[in-house]
Amino acid sequence: MRWRSEMTNIWEFLLQTAEVTITAAILLIVKWLFADKLSPRWQYAIWILLACKILLPAHLTGRYLSVTLAAGIEAAKTTVESGLASAYTQQWIPIGQNTSGLPFVSKMPVSVTDWLFVLYILGVLISILYYGLSYVRLRRILRRGKRAEEALLKKVEETCARYALSGCEVVTAEGIPSAFICGFFRPLLVVPAGEDIDEKILLHELMHRTYADALQNAFWCILRALHWCNPFLQYVFHRIGNDMESLCDQRVLEELEGEERRAYGKILLSMTDEKYARAPGTTSISNGGKNIKRRIEAIARFKKYPRGMALVSVCALVVLAAPIFAGSETSGYGTDYPNLSDYRSKVMMAEARMNGCTTPAGAIDTWVKGKVLNLPNYLAAVTPCHQQGELHKQVEQEKDFSSAISHGLKDVPFSDYAVYNLQKENEHRYTALAVIAGQEGYETRPVLIIPLTLQKEKGWTVTQSGKISKYKASFIDIYWGLEKLPGTVASEGKGKTGIIRINEQTIRIVDNQIQDQEDFFADMMGNGFSFDVRAKRSAKFSEEKMFIWGEYQDCRSQAERSNVKVIGMMTAALDHMSDEAPDDIIEKEYLLQEVSGSSSAGAGFDFRFVKQPWDGNFDGLNFVLGESSDFDLVRFEGFETRIYQNGELLDTLKIKRGAKL
Repeated sequence: MRWRSEMTNIWEFLLQTAEVTITAAILLIVKWLFADKLSPRWQYAIWILLACKILLPAHLTGRYLSVTLAAGIEAAKTTVESGLASAYTQQWIPIGQNTSGLPFVSKMPVSVTDWLFVLYILGVLISILYYGLSYVRLRRILRRGKRAEEALLKKVEETCARYALSGCEVVTAEGIPSAFICGFFRPLLVVPAGEDIDEKILLHELMHRTYADALQNAFWCILRALHWCNPFLQYVFHRIGNDMESLCDQRVLEELEGEERRAYGKILLSMTDEKYARAPGTTSISNGGKNIKRRIEAIARFKKYPRGMALVSVCALVVLAAPIFAGSETSGYGTDYPNLSDYRSKVMMAEARMNGCTTPAGAIDTWVKGKVLNLPNYLAAVTPCHQQGELHKQVEQEKDFSSAISHGLKDVPFSDYAVYNLQKENEHRYTALAVIAGQEGYETRPVLIIPLTLQKEKGWTVTQSGKISKYKASFIDIYWGLEKLPGTVASEGKGKTGIIRINEQTIRIVDNQIQDQEDFFADMMGNGFSFDVRAKRSAKFSEEKMFIWGEYQDCRSQAERSNVKVIGMMTAALDHMSDEAPDDIIEKEYLLQEVSGSSSAGAGFDFRFVKQPWDGNFDGLNFVLGESSDFDLVRFEGFETRIYQNGELLDTLKIKRGAKL
């Protein structure tokens, strides 16, 4: 599935604004708890987290602040879009496929939800246009302003020099209540015409100039426009502007001493009745009566924070950022059969669709459990988007998803499964065989072989890609290997006496054994574990090994083979073709016995008595490479095979992995 870089439908916006709203609420609570404990710098800097949450997609880490809320939006989308033919939304593609929080449309709207999204985008554009025109209009008005008198210019220069601040052009204008900074790249300090401006007011505005607060104000205006229809966030952006002013107050107070601080507070107090009209790209010491009262209360609590508090503030931001951006993971897929007339069941299936499996192992494990245990929510997590509608219909018809496997096992209870021949075709596609076994203890143990294709969409999906094959045997250990199944690689070579073929079969296992709590010591008798039915969306293979079996075809004449009494074969995996197999793999007394075995060095051997006349075929050799997930199944380059006859070495051959005759 191709990921989009933009937010392209109303449902993605609802998810985005919901996540941003929760983030803002968390930050407001934290700010309230630490209002008098951490500095105004921290109180303002904390909003960086909100800005990142707005610009980054809600599903950045595949988790959400509220998994239930996100699933509720997805369930609502699925229900509403079922009767529509929307151009921007596909019913069964989960929301959260975009990689940014910026909206975009590329085609004409068709449905009601399409038009709602267009309306939202128009609101964004109108808001940005309003802010832009307000700024342009203000700049044009200021062009008619007069250049400040020399006395005022001198005062500004002295203030800049005294406090090491950045200067700017100064103009005077009629009818403005207080001084302010306007502009980003060529900022203006605008002061009321005919008034004697206190140095502390100049200090405040020049602080804004030095720290580019006007540019920050414009940035917040753009983010405000992206969520123009969310009243709670409009209130939050208002609080952000006030926190910017409080931070500027803190910076001013850090430069003043004693009575100057008290005088600064009186100046703010005198502005409580002044008009307040903040424009984009501007900053002003006056920001409304209620806000100024809060700022005066902060001034009363003013203190200089030690330098070490900066590190504390950064650490606090990092700690706070972790849960906000990491979010919470789904607690698991529901194990109840969904009743789709119940909205809660729809939410559970939506949660499974949105929180797919993150690993191939997790996807196969979830698919097998969904099929064996008849769990539609599990299947919803791994079903491709284009098949979700069919799955939904089957759930409405109360289909038994386990019937095929139950029928295949002939009502023998399910025991366990393994993954055979997992092969990577590319970064987004795998193929594999799911080998499902019935319980031991029956006359025959049935085994089902199901071919699977794995595809990477938002998560890994699983599709059955062929018919189910069935095997029966009195004893089958699916963790050892099945010679009846094809291998992933066959390596062939011809020696002096015959043809040797080495077959490889990979076996991977997800650990699904859990100890029975009621019988803690039962595992000492071999029956203390049961199968773990929980979904493991991020599972990894606990064991990865390779089953090797060898075949030898003696090409000599029947007369030359007539004196063979014991035939033996030894094969060892070689990391490099220049390596040699160890000589101590086989004990000398084994050469004339009927015996088989393997070594930890990655080798196996098999010796058998021959009954004459012998047709020259020998296929008894088999062993396993790699007993842990640390083993690299593709690290070796080839094999060395030795053929023994009547206790003597008959032939030695090195075969490069994958070689063909």
